[in-house]
Amino acid sequence: MILCHSVHNRGFSITDVQNSIYDEFLKNCNQVFGRDHMVVVVHDFNFNKEALKGQMETFQSIQPATFKMAGLVVLAGKLDDTEVQLCQDDLTQLEKFVKKFC
Repeated sequence: MILCHSVHNRGFSITDVQNSIYDEFLKNCNQVFGRDHMVVVVHDFNFNKEALKGQMETFQSIQPATFKMAGLVVLAGKLDDTEVQLCQDDLTQLEKFVKKFC
């Protein structure tokens, strides 16, 4: 299961925060699929590797349930049909995940 969420769509409220969007959804998916079968991709950030690293650290401390329920969590810039802004390590991990289950 891959959950893709744009921060342009209701902000950066995945879990553990007021007005979070996916608390129950991720809990249910985790029960059905298991942690190792779940990826959360949050995109439409300004693509700057250092800034994304800081965002990831903040994300882990403020919304820890996301990391407890998903085996892989990725932050990215644009993900559209004209441009993909994803760190190489994250792209490699995402490709491994997809290949493992396809």
